[in-house]
Amino acid sequence: MRLSLAIVAVVLLSGCATGPVVDDSVSPVLLTQSSRGSAFPQALISGELSEVNGCFGIPGTVAVFPVGTTRVEGGLQSPDLGTVLLGEEIEGSGGYSTVTEETVGLFEPCGLEVGDEVANFNPFDVD
Repeated sequence: MRLSLAIVAVVLLSGCATGPVVDDSVSPVLLTQSSRGSAFPQALISGELSEVNGCFGIPGTVAVFPVGTTRVEGGLQSPDLGTVLLGEEIEGSGGYSTVTEETVGLFEPCGLEVGDEVANFNPFDVD
């Protein structure tokens, strides 16, 4: 398994959090924000929770999940999302960041290249 601080680039690109958390202890790699930002992008992000290039994501896109998201057997658990297993539908707001030449080395665990997008996922409230 490749080790890296890939999430740093997502934080720098999105401006939504103050620092990253990378859980690459087992596969798939879980990328989360370390704190809640004050502004949230409003793009609709939806699809099945998937493994994308060895990381959690939504088909075709590696995703960064909100602070407090942890892995559970076969999926993720988030205070805002609840428990979602690989293959189950998720829907939320968010935005996309593009990997640049300056940040590409930081995305090594997910096999991303310059021009690839990363989804910054903020689930809709499940209450």
